[in-house]
Amino acid sequence: MFPRAVENAAALLNSVFTALGDGCHTLTVSIRAHSTSDDYFVTTVPFCTTGERITVDQDETDRIVTLMLAGRIGGLVVRTATDNGHARVCGWYLQDNTAVPLSRAQIFNAYCTDPEGEPIPPEHGVEYAEAPPLNV
Repeated sequence: MFPRAVENAAALLNSVFTALGDGCHTLTVSIRAHSTSDDYFVTTVPFCTTGERITVDQDETDRIVTLMLAGRIGGLVVRTATDNGHARVCGWYLQDNTAVPLSRAQIFNAYCTDPEGEPIPPEHGVEYAEAPPLNV
């Protein structure tokens, strides 16, 4: 792999970790296997942030960076546990290791549509939120 590409993917991932603020989160990364395929590689990693401290399994982080380098198109979704036992969900569209924040409506539509394109009801106790911009 090219060192610069690895650094860029790691910086993007770190910016996701730091953009969300304090709390416990679960990041799901979905990367299209090939531009002519409908197959996706998917992995999930839990992490917690407290101030400047990020607690995450380094092997999982390395796997996500490798996954990000394997494809050009995908998405990053973060589910954050809230104090009241509910959850907040936000995400980014990923293309060529550039993350574009999804709006509240876009993440709602992504979560409330089944694979066949049919609407499904929103999950109880989940707030669909606009993704914060990333500092990359």
